[in-house]
Formats: sequence, structure tokens, C-alpha cells
Amino acid sequence: MVAENRSFPRFIRRRRLARALAAFALWLMPSGCQRAPESGPPPPGHVVILVGPTAREPTWPVAMRAADAVEQTRPWVRIEHRAPDDASPVAVYRVLDNLTPQPGRTLCIWPSDVHVVRSRLSALSDAGLPVVLLGRDLPDCGRAAFAGVGEREIGEALARACLRLLPPDRPTIGLLHAAESDRAQADCRDAFRTALARDGRAEILRETDCSGHELESRRILSDEVARYPRMGAWVLLDDWPMRGAPPGQTFAPVGTPIVVYSAGAAAVERVSTGTVAAVVTCDHRRMFERGLAMAAELARGKELPNNEEWVAPITITIENVDRLRTDWSAGLTAATSQATEARP
Repeated sequence: MVAENRSFPRFIRRRRLARALAAFALWLMPSGCQRAPESGPPPPGHVVILVGPTAREPTWPVAMRAADAVEQTRPWVRIEHRAPDDASPVAVYRVLDNLTPQPGRTLCIWPSDVHVVRSRLSALSDAGLPVVLLGRDLPDCGRAAFAGVGEREIGEALARACLRLLPPDRPTIGLLHAAESDRAQADCRDAFRTALARDGRAEILRETDCSGHELESRRILSDEVARYPRMGAWVLLDDWPMRGAPPGQTFAPVGTPIVVYSAGAAAVERVSTGTVAAVVTCDHRRMFERGLAMAAELARGKELPNNEEWVAPITITIENVDRLRTDWSAGLTAATSQATEARP
């Protein structure tokens, strides 16, 4: 009994020491034993939805490369890519129809035909979704910002390309436009006229308004070319007749150059086959980077000091088309491939 009484205090001391050590260990756990936080930046809280004309667009890899560059410099934004498989303006409209405006979101869109999606862009803008438009401008669609080519610059570039390719013995030009229903087209047409008049080597023999309809413009161009078989060249202020046309379809007799503006690469493909002599387009890389950068700032509620970014046009001919297509597939652009503008 005495031996038990002598060991009791020692037992108590051991138990108290164990409790103290356990308490000390628990005190250390929040600061020294908790799981280390995962490395890397937090997930982006802002989203830019990039909508293109079609996933099959040859310049779409350029958009992907530009999106990566913008995300690297702005880790707080995520860029989602949405482009329909069907190369149709109506398919783009369906993509827009599934969008719902949310805080921290911005739409950056490069449509093949902005007029088809004008009403939907206006509705999204009115509902609170900032819209950044790429390619050709349409200020009355409710867009918050724009990156692309100016209409006057397009008209002047078309004139320079046409004068360079025009046969010397046939200094006449046929012009297809949609200026009666489109104010921007009127600016482009006027700039084209002014550039030709300033040069003085050629005259516009025939002007036709096609209202910007694909099938109707194809029919009108076919009728006009048949009516004026000796026309020196045909100039199109947009690629309406070529949208949906078979790849091998010709639009003018051999020896009669066609010069056209095209936002994408549909008409550029025809330069390789010889059915189109020159395509005026834009530096896609700069267009995407500048447009996406503005969209990223708008997504986090920032005011833009300048909401219009103008990109210089470039001209594509048989001389540079192969190099340009290679660069597009690698996600590069005309500026990096040193594509040159056609000049007289």
C-alpha cells in the first residue's frame, strides 16, 4: 500500500507532461503543420468570350496565339474560344443567342458579316454585356470598343492593288458595293473613288449596289461580268459573292483581275488558285491582341482611355500568299511574315 502511494505522484506527473506536450503540438499545427497552399496564381475572376466566324477559319490559330499572349500578361482574365463549325453568319448568331450577360464578362467578336448579328449584339449590349467588335466597324451595334481596319484605309488599299494589277490596255474598273444601305460601305467607296481620281490612270466604268446579300451579289457579279467582258478589273468592297461558293468557282474571265476586301481567309484561299488576284485584309495578330486587351480591361470594369484601335490593312497577292498561309497555321500573322502591301 505504501509502494502504491509512492508511485502515484510520479504517475500524475507523467500524465500531466503528456497532456502539456499534446497541447503544445496542437498549438503548433495551425502555423507549422497545416498543408502548404498550392503554388500559382488564383483562378481568373474575369472572362472574355472570343467568338469567331468558324473554327475552320485559317486565321483562327492566330486568334489562339493572341489569346495566349493576352492571358500571360493579364493573369486575372480567362479567354474562352467559341467558333461554330459551320462557316455561316447565322451559325455565329446562334452562338450569341446562347450567351447570358454576367458580371465580369465581356464579348469579343469577329463576325464574318456584322450586319447579320447586329440586332443580337445590340441586345447583349443593352443587357449589360460589353461588346468589343473586331474587323470592320459598326458603331450603331452598341459596341463598347473596336479593333480593326478603317473604311477609308480599305478603299485606298483596294485602289492601290487595283492600279498595280490593271491591264494597261484596259484602264476600266467595275465596282461592286453595298453603299446604298451601309454608311461604312459608302465611306469605303468614296475613298476608293478619290484614290483613283488622284492617280488618274483608270476610271470606274460601272458601279453596282448588291445590298450585301451573298447569293444576290453572286448573281449580280455574274451578270455584270457577262455584260462587260472587256472590263479591266473588278473590285469588290467585301467578299459577299465568295461566301459559300465552291472553291474552284471563277468570277471573271482569265486575264481580268478581281480585287476584294475580306476580313477572313475565304477569299485568300482563292488567290492561290488564281481566281482572285488580290485580297485586302488586316494584320490579324494585332487586331486580336488589341481587341482582346480592351475586352480584358472591360471585363474587370476599367474605363478605356481609347476604345478604338485601328490596324493597318495589308494586301495579299500570289507573291506572298504561300508564306502567309504557313504563318497563319503556326499562329503568326502578316506583320511577322513581312507581308507587303501591293502598291502601284
